[in-house]
Amino acid sequence: MEDPAFAVSDVSTPIQEILLAASTHAVTDLERLTKEYETALDDVGLDGQNVQDPDTGATPLHSAIASCEPEHGVSLKKEDAIDDAAEGEKSTIAGAEETIEWLLANGAQWNVLDYEGKTPGCRAWDLGQPGKTLYAKIVREAMIRELLIGKLERMQGISDAHGGDGYIELASEDEVEGVLYEEEPSQEDRNNTSNAAVKDQSKSLDVDTNATLNEAIDLRKELEEGQHWNEPAGSPNMTEDPTDSALDPLSNNKYLSTPLTSTENALVDAHRNGIMMSWETSIMHRSASALLHKADTRLLNVGFGMGIFDTFVQQHENRPLEHHIVEAHPDVLERLRAGGWYQKAGVTIHEGTWREVCSDLITSGKKFDVIFYDTFAEPYSAFRDFFSDAVPELLLQSGSSKWSFFNGMGADRQICFDVYQKVVDCELDEAGWTANFEDVEVPNEVIEDEKEWEGVRRKYWVVKTYRIPIVRYKGLPEMASAKPSNG
Repeated sequence: MEDPAFAVSDVSTPIQEILLAASTHAVTDLERLTKEYETALDDVGLDGQNVQDPDTGATPLHSAIASCEPEHGVSLKKEDAIDDAAEGEKSTIAGAEETIEWLLANGAQWNVLDYEGKTPGCRAWDLGQPGKTLYAKIVREAMIRELLIGKLERMQGISDAHGGDGYIELASEDEVEGVLYEEEPSQEDRNNTSNAAVKDQSKSLDVDTNATLNEAIDLRKELEEGQHWNEPAGSPNMTEDPTDSALDPLSNNKYLSTPLTSTENALVDAHRNGIMMSWETSIMHRSASALLHKADTRLLNVGFGMGIFDTFVQQHENRPLEHHIVEAHPDVLERLRAGGWYQKAGVTIHEGTWREVCSDLITSGKKFDVIFYDTFAEPYSAFRDFFSDAVPELLLQSGSSKWSFFNGMGADRQICFDVYQKVVDCELDEAGWTANFEDVEVPNEVIEDEKEWEGVRRKYWVVKTYRIPIVRYKGLPEMASAKPSNG
């Protein structure tokens, strides 16, 4: 047989053969083809587990799931199916499960988008009941992948900050293991060591990655850039040409230098990114009420936005004794001045980023009973730093102390929302927190009525249920809510 590196003049044939094997759930063929064409694909910067159809953008994961759709012969109405058809459906779903497992264990990325802006998980979700097991499998493996990459990211930061000295903790289902650097390694050695550690750890989790550490981190950042996604061409949530440079991911510094505008129902930046919208009012009301469980508290809110949360705080029967607001954007600070917030009794405005302000508050020894976090254009890793480093230093260690956050990470896709709910749950627990969630139904018009999003470039919420998080110190007994003082 000819060497594929020389026999293949372009990669269209390898791509189609791999996608066909995935769609027919031929795992043995998939394994053979990805090895056979590895060199040819690598020469053009591709790998077999993540090739995409040039017409649809479908990856092998997308293809494995697409073959379970009705037009591919799987009946979704079991009550109308004869026994043979029902058995065929089970067999097809089982074949898809096996194919998905193999692909994810060999480096397939769970969050690649096809040209309709859908991930493989989105396709599984669209199948309804028959796709539930496929969807759950992708969510679980994606959660493990994100936890691993997050830990690698932190290890790299520690290693860079300390001249290569540091450790890496890798999440497993049962425990966290460490890899200690005895002496300063080179950057190449650090990457190689990290990759080896991920692959060794992943074997026990049925997860593997062929990406280097830096590639893995870059892939994660595509998901976590701010709390909103950047949409691909053809995405149903896009309202402008996605090639416009204005749609590049917003860094926090870029956001802070971008002019903001208030509309009838939203606060938007110069590119019409929705910073905050009036439909969030009921969520903010419920969040404030869940936090303000007693009188005479000291509350810290990070991120003023439209002021919805802070207005409810001021109107609440348990209005806090001290109400501190952290805000960095100059236009929002001007809004605070115009609204008289600087003169309100008991209110203190802290101008600056939360990292700057919290550092000063920690140095001064300031403590709070209640904290709320709702920022914009910050990655998930910044939020993780907040609850791992800042909150433990600022929240009073008491059974009545609690904190919360706007729980909207990845909410412009159900699969991303579900993955990050699990990631957050795991990492809060690891950081020493206990989180309880109250489910709140999001109004249908927010999800279905495009008029609700007029004036905003992209829908950042498509999930039917919002989960209000209430987070407390792990191990401290929850104290009963105190009655307001009459004195």
